[in-house]
Amino acid sequence: MNASDALDSIWQRAGLPPEALQQARLTGEDPVLPSSFAVGAAAQSSIAAAALAACELGHLRGAGRQEVAVDMRHAALDCTGWFSLDGRVPELWDSFSGLYRCADGWVRIHANFAHHRDGALRLMKLDPATATRAEAEAAMATWRALDFEDAAAAQGLVATALRRFDEWDATPQGRAIAAQPLFTIERIGDAPPRVLPPLREDQRPLEGCARST
Repeated sequence: MNASDALDSIWQRAGLPPEALQQARLTGEDPVLPSSFAVGAAAQSSIAAAALAACELGHLRGAGRQEVAVDMRHAALDCTGWFSLDGRVPELWDSFSGLYRCADGWVRIHANFAHHRDGALRLMKLDPATATRAEAEAAMATWRALDFEDAAAAQGLVATALRRFDEWDATPQGRAIAAQPLFTIERIGDAPPRVLPPLREDQRPLEGCARST
């Protein structure tokens, strides 16, 4: 599924006017980042859907339909956080987070939270106060990937064995996710329709929609 197909699917599932899709202009193609997944298409289609929905609200308030242009590379980079602390960009990941080669495959460990990191290291029979990444890699080489995943899950840790797509599809989790729609919209209460004020030329589509208090 390419980005255009993904956008069509999102839009139709949300029950939005199909003619608005003609205003979307998507450029670029995957891969834009090194990944097994179509992260560029996911970013591009979701950003385009949100922008189109905002423009459609503006259209309901009297404005003409606007064109929405989203470049895939820009969309993917837009999903990256950019910030600094005291003028320096902090590390995004703990030194123990990441991929580890096991006896029969690979495991990805999430160690950004201290209790997840320390729990994973103790599972490897290492002391969190003194362990090094090299020691963790050596310890993980003695584990079977699925065994470590199961042991970590039993202790509330975050570690996942890497699988081929067909292997994931065959798991109970994969089958459960495949049986669900991409998203659902649930009505959680009843209220009379809100009358939206006309959109002024100097306003963006969502401006003036919030109820004043």
